[in-house]
Amino acid sequence: MASYTVPDRASGIYKIAVDVFDWSKTSDCVTPLEVAQRQFAGCDSCGTVCIPGAGIGTYVVAALQAGFKPEDITAVELDPAYFELGSAIYRRFGVNYVLADFLEWESQMQFDVIVGNPPFQNGGNSAFYTKFFAKLETLLAQGGYFSLISPSKAAAKFSKGYKELAKVGWNSVEYGVDSLFPNIEQPMAIYSGSTADLRSDKLEVIANGVSESFERGTVLPVQYVGSCKQFPDADANFTLSIFEKFFKGENKLKEKFEVLDEPPAGPYVYLTAVAWRYHPAREKGGPYALLAQLNEHDQYLNGKFIRCKTQKEAKQLHWLLSRSLAYRFIAAASCRAKFLPRVLLEETPMWQDVATDETLFERLEFTEAEIDYINHWNQVTAGK
Repeated sequence: MASYTVPDRASGIYKIAVDVFDWSKTSDCVTPLEVAQRQFAGCDSCGTVCIPGAGIGTYVVAALQAGFKPEDITAVELDPAYFELGSAIYRRFGVNYVLADFLEWESQMQFDVIVGNPPFQNGGNSAFYTKFFAKLETLLAQGGYFSLISPSKAAAKFSKGYKELAKVGWNSVEYGVDSLFPNIEQPMAIYSGSTADLRSDKLEVIANGVSESFERGTVLPVQYVGSCKQFPDADANFTLSIFEKFFKGENKLKEKFEVLDEPPAGPYVYLTAVAWRYHPAREKGGPYALLAQLNEHDQYLNGKFIRCKTQKEAKQLHWLLSRSLAYRFIAAASCRAKFLPRVLLEETPMWQDVATDETLFERLEFTEAEIDYINHWNQVTAGK
């Protein structure tokens, strides 16, 4: 009788399950095994492992192949059908399969390794994935390693994901992982790190197989600010520099204006500003206040308004959001990274008495090369 190892046997059964169900032709998201293997490659093969959203067991197989003992692996799955299938395969080897909501699950222990591909959103909550980053604080042991797949926007400095990642020791982001999924269209990245590296000032950014080191706090989703179909001359270094200068102001929109879900009753001037395209103002009433409806094509901001106290403030905000070449450039790069709403409503500085790009460029100390880059972008992408 031929002998076999647990990883070999588990891998064989897993391959049969994947082939039979042929998930590549469904809307279900099953992580390719090579992605899970890449995530485990960054940690030592010892200690306890927790897998959130374990599904049919891709990460269980990858953990076994990496050298972890079956009894040290805890796989947590919410879907009863996936749980039944996964537990039927791996419990026979000693893996602890748990039917539970990972976010609500109260573990009696902390884990040395947490690796997985948890769900990105729940209903209309597009920031649902950030809850899994937050859970790392309670479940990951001191000095532990984690690697989670989430939307690329989590690496953007002003996103909710970034703020949660900043609380744990992430030190690496790898873009382009979505290209390995047969049925996923949104941009995804692998976020890895260790609680032992919490104070690291550097962040490794991997894109197209090339690794670069950035100062923590300056990184943007470089796959979006780099070359694209609409702007083949894009330069990530220019874009990063412009972003840093643009957002250095201390007085933010969120501190000056009231953000509303619905327009209040009364005589107001309305402004529609889809920031990466040109749209003129539409007046519908009196001159005393303004409501700026932002980004009407984005679900996150659908029906959101900013209220100003005077028409002067309204005109200033309108110029900034819809007519400034610098802001249109910033908004376009942000939109491709899917974190534009937070940039618009929370982080954008409010420059008083600035009504031309020339004045704004001077105040931000843009170089001639950066100004040429912004103007070139607006010329090339006009109307797109």
